Amino acid sequence: MIAVLMITTTLAGCLGGTEEFDTSDLEQQIADLQQSQDEMNQTMEQQAQTNAELQQAITDMNLTIVQQAQFNAALQQSLTSLEGNLTNSTNDLTQSLNGISSPKNLSGANLRNSILTLADLRYADLTNANLSIANLRYADLTNATLSGADLSNAYLRNSDLTNADLSGAILKSAYMVYADLTNADLNGAELMYTDLTNADLSGANLSNAYLYGVIWEDTDCPDGTNSDDNGDTCENNL
Repeated sequence: MIAVLMITTTLAGCLGGTEEFDTSDLEQQIADLQQSQDEMNQTMEQQAQTNAELQQAITDMNLTIVQQAQFNAALQQSLTSLEGNLTNSTNDLTQSLNGISSPKNLSGANLRNSILTLADLRYADLTNANLSIANLRYADLTNATLSGADLSNAYLRNSDLTNADLSGAILKSAYMVYADLTNADLNGAELMYTDLTNADLSGANLSNAYLYGVIWEDTDCPDGTNSDDNGDTCENNL
């Protein structure tokens, strides 16, 4: 268009006659068209720059997606490994508990300060074993032999000592709240300062037991009465 206008301007100057041809309008149109073309070129350059930036943003986004996928895969692998470790630990613990579950000869064993919560020690031989300060909460010691065992300061809350042999055992300051001592043999046992709150001593043998400072509170006495009805003691109802 600009070239056509320039040719037209040139031809106008070559017209015959002495009459002058006014080309100012054509020159202005040429200038306007040139400016429009420059502006269009600038707009195209800006658009090209914008397109390049968008392309870079897309590339960066694709890279981020790839990195996120890699991170997710690594995280999943870590979780799988952790689950495997937890499973192995659980199996090891189960095997350990199963080992405790079967009758064992622990005569004279040093289990001082051991954590034996929920341990299955039915029929276990713990003669003269050291269980002082041990945690035996909810432990099953049914029919266990604890003759001469040291259970001083042991934690025996809710433990089951039904038919257990505790003859000559040391239970000084033991915590035996809610312990089941039904038919247990405590002949000659030392129970000084032992807490027998809510314990069940129905049918238990407390002959020759040392009972100084025992805490009797809502305790089922060997004769089937309750310590609360016997002046807060079972010493007279053995």
